Amino acid sequence: MHTTNRFPATDDDQRESTSNTNVCVVTFPIEKSGNMPVSDLVHILTRLANHVDVVGGGENLVSIGSSDKVRVFPIRHATGRNLISRIFNYIITQTKIFVAVIAETRSVDLFVFFLGGEAQVLPMLAAKVLGKKVVLAPGGSSTDVLRQRRDPALMFVEMGELFNLLMADRIVLYSERLAHSRAMSRFLPKVRYAHHHAIDFSRFQVTTPLTRRENVIGFVGRMAEEKGILNFAKTIPRVVGRDSSVKFAIYGDGPLLPVVRKYLEELNLGSKVSINGWIAHEQVPQALNQLKLLVVPSYTEGLPGIVLEAMACGTPVLAAAVGGIPDIIESGVTGILVGTNHPSVLAESILETMHQPGLLDQISLIARRTVDIFEPDAAAESWRLALEGLAH
Repeated sequence: MHTTNRFPATDDDQRESTSNTNVCVVTFPIEKSGNMPVSDLVHILTRLANHVDVVGGGENLVSIGSSDKVRVFPIRHATGRNLISRIFNYIITQTKIFVAVIAETRSVDLFVFFLGGEAQVLPMLAAKVLGKKVVLAPGGSSTDVLRQRRDPALMFVEMGELFNLLMADRIVLYSERLAHSRAMSRFLPKVRYAHHHAIDFSRFQVTTPLTRRENVIGFVGRMAEEKGILNFAKTIPRVVGRDSSVKFAIYGDGPLLPVVRKYLEELNLGSKVSINGWIAHEQVPQALNQLKLLVVPSYTEGLPGIVLEAMACGTPVLAAAVGGIPDIIESGVTGILVGTNHPSVLAESILETMHQPGLLDQISLIARRTVDIFEPDAAAESWRLALEGLAH
């Protein structure tokens, strides 16, 4: 197969790529919350490559394979009930991906290991042994998530992640902050910076001005411990007890949904909180345009897409200063940052922010302009530069 020696620059007037490079994105089977990050990255790469395959993913990603340039090979994963069964099933799933990667090497020039791919040792080994270039692009940190959960599988995953960092030809991160926060100093020579977010500004835009929205504070995301959802729930009675005009809306699903629902019911907060469950990505712009403030109380993050989408919709974001969030949010200018996600700190910051409507209006306007860099062509150009020189 003839391939170019670099990814070509994108053209604002021509979205079809002229590259003959074929790319395969490798992920671990993901939950619904991982659908859009993978979908965004794939659509960015289609602007640079002749063809993009996705191995792993899961059934949630089948829909992105509707393009002629994209094929999806979903792989199922069983979690297991205890540490031994989890590790066994994890190895079984890696073996399935390993076999798929070997098959892909016949037609693929470059592998990009994405969500959950940072610890996929067997697939990484297959790609490297068969002479393919490999990029590691951790969207978040699996080890940080496991550490937060006090998961006994942490050491097993840490070893896999270290092996892949050593084996990768290039590591693509959002920012220098993430490189240093993840103690990657020894790998900096092969680190490049790009983002996988591509915002559709025709959908994510201001449809309801902030001044016309009710005092509704929202959470949108996976209801898991690392996302800080329990702290957010404990923030609610602290806020409504001091300001009866404020209401809350929760959008999402996950293992802690029953816990959160029970906690709020026991406090008789049903009239102040709506729990809406998981919503399709097409419904997210409407939900964001109903919020006066979005709260992101995570313990660990990469750069969550919901932050950028909220900013595009003119919805101010109050977030814990973790991961790549401080790279896009300047506190008091493009959003509000808090040093900890403790419920008392979140409550004080929410109340202080909600009582400054002028500040909210200012943040809404500036934040909307800030996310222009996540326009699809700009995202593709950042990836072209990050991958430059890797294709044979």
